[in-house]
Amino acid sequence: MKLGTKTKGLVVSISALAMTACSNNQSSFSLLPASQNFQQSNSSTSNKVDLLWVVDNSPSMIPAQNNILNNISAFMTNFQSKNLDFKLAVTTTEAYLAGTKFTGNNAYSQFRDGATLYQLDAQGRPTTTVSYSKYSGIFVIVPGVLNLINTFITNAYQGDQGSGDERAFRSLQIALNDSQNTGFHRPDAYLAVIILSDEDDFSGDSRIEGSWIGQLPGETFAQYQARYVPDHDYAAPTLDSVATYISFLDTFTNSTPSNRHYNVSAISVLDNTCQTAQTSAGSPNSIIGQRYVDIAHQTAGTVGSLCDTNFAATLTKIQENILELSSQFFLQRTPVVSSISVVVNSASISQDPVNGWTYNATVNSIVFHGSSIPPQGANIAINFDPTTIK
Repeated sequence: MKLGTKTKGLVVSISALAMTACSNNQSSFSLLPASQNFQQSNSSTSNKVDLLWVVDNSPSMIPAQNNILNNISAFMTNFQSKNLDFKLAVTTTEAYLAGTKFTGNNAYSQFRDGATLYQLDAQGRPTTTVSYSKYSGIFVIVPGVLNLINTFITNAYQGDQGSGDERAFRSLQIALNDSQNTGFHRPDAYLAVIILSDEDDFSGDSRIEGSWIGQLPGETFAQYQARYVPDHDYAAPTLDSVATYISFLDTFTNSTPSNRHYNVSAISVLDNTCQTAQTSAGSPNSIIGQRYVDIAHQTAGTVGSLCDTNFAATLTKIQENILELSSQFFLQRTPVVSSISVVVNSASISQDPVNGWTYNATVNSIVFHGSSIPPQGANIAINFDPTTIK
């Protein structure tokens, strides 16, 4: 068959938001007579995103939690408006305590649906008086849940009476692996992890504390604080590497370094100015989240400062990044980039990294951005001249 000079590209009709990064479609293209259109033989798509919040519930975290909850609408807006098929769950930076080396109590690793908080005495110790107790009864939030925003607020408000030995990485691992949480992450869904913490992660086998809950008999509050203040030793031989948890997430999501079906974002202390402000505000144990920044950069996540007075901008940036990464269209032929044209619901979309599309040569995909991210039910046509003939 003689080939013409103009070759059309890929036409995809979707019944969901977009083809997610987690799709690994092996369908082939065929050169059709005359029209010479490349059609994807399997146009099944997914608009699924599983979102896991890892909330630091150690002393001093109430202001940051309130900031998140006051601005959570900024995070949820596009997930709801684009009819995304999402799951939303909450765990804490103390979920690792469910491990047998610690308490062995799986209640710590079960997703959280609220918390009971107690009043503190003059020394800052919990009393028996309940100051706040609220549970939603819903451990995994999905579209259609009544009062969805309020349910998330209930679940995410974890207070500040948790362990001061924050281990966000180990906690997200043990929560995702816990049989109580089975079914949260779907194999064909994009996994987004968001960590909120005022101290860096120090996951590892160091500082195993057999009786970590509350003050010990005869122990002063100062001794109690000293016992639970992390040593912040980045050189500790027992400290797990960041690569350990990237490897876990790669395996858990069936990802490769060049094509990850997840990302990790963090809102934490990012610089000395913020750390000083935290100390002045009564949080002397705050530390710059070096490991959070590292894992976010390696997984195309987003970082935001815990010292921002309003988290709305950070939350919007995080959700936009998640939507972009979860709505990639993977081409099965390598295109001549200058020939690519993209049409969504009969409207031409410009090549624009803010509110249009870009081409990702690393994984051979089209990525949508900003207001151009297609909603559920959209029809997307990606036309291009291939660099080679199949």
